[in-house]
Amino acid sequence: MRKFDSYRDLTGQSREVDCNYHGTNNDLYLEAGVRQEKDDRLTIQLGFSEDELPEHRYDPARQSLDVLVRPYQGIRTMVLVLTDFEVPKDIKELNLYDFGQGLPK
Repeated sequence: MRKFDSYRDLTGQSREVDCNYHGTNNDLYLEAGVRQEKDDRLTIQLGFSEDELPEHRYDPARQSLDVLVRPYQGIRTMVLVLTDFEVPKDIKELNLYDFGQGLPK
């Protein structure tokens, strides 16, 4: 497990989300952040395209957004693609898993 390379809260609320990668690809640049707060929801951005994130689930018991990643193979022609996820405000952690691992039960 390793921590994300970058995490930011753009809402100005200093909201902390523990972001961890549970995988084997040491070449991934891991970036996430809270983009927006609205009512009882947050918009979390993850630094991958939608095609690279084939499955995700929010686990209310663990207050965790769990996401599978299948990173793009090749040279990326754009700077950074971000994908949004709407989650409850009570989120505590974001966990990224390699595609072959599957999501935790």
